[in-house]
Amino acid sequence: MSTFLSKIQETYGYSNYEMAVIKYSLTALFSELSKIIILGGLFLSIGKFDLFLAAATMLALLRLNNGGYHCNHYITCLLFSGIVLYTAIVLLPLINIPNFSIVLIALTVCLFINYYIGPIPSPFRPEPNSLLIKQCKNKCFIIIFCFIIIVSIFNSNTIMRPYLIVGFWITILHTLQLIIAKIQRKGE
Repeated sequence: MSTFLSKIQETYGYSNYEMAVIKYSLTALFSELSKIIILGGLFLSIGKFDLFLAAATMLALLRLNNGGYHCNHYITCLLFSGIVLYTAIVLLPLINIPNFSIVLIALTVCLFINYYIGPIPSPFRPEPNSLLIKQCKNKCFIIIFCFIIIVSIFNSNTIMRPYLIVGFWITILHTLQLIIAKIQRKGE
């Protein structure tokens, strides 16, 4: 990879700083892609790949806009992501929620917690300015609000229900890890 990056720097005249940003971006991209492939393979092997795609999409939308807890190493990130996804896809859906009003109330609470607490960027990134913070808060608010509307409309649809339940649990778990990350940041 360093030969490839050297060629890019030579061809386009990028500074060392710009090359460091490119290298970081490529490393992050390959890291995330490999985690998606590994976790996707796991959920494919247990017959839950469709729910994995739904959960990973919801989690990505929330994390990209609101951040949260960040692990320091690839393997801990992979394990933490795997545990969160397995919990939301396999374990928590075993809990019988007797009334979808409970889901809507819990999602509404998550909506306001995410808006109030977030975003919590990675400590490896520069601190966002106030405009970016407001944009991230608003995007996350819209994502959860749209999900609440989708749940309100399709909660009795038996085909959609498993995906709604997984999206609900992902939102709950994301909110919990956001609270943990906020507490952790205050302690630093």
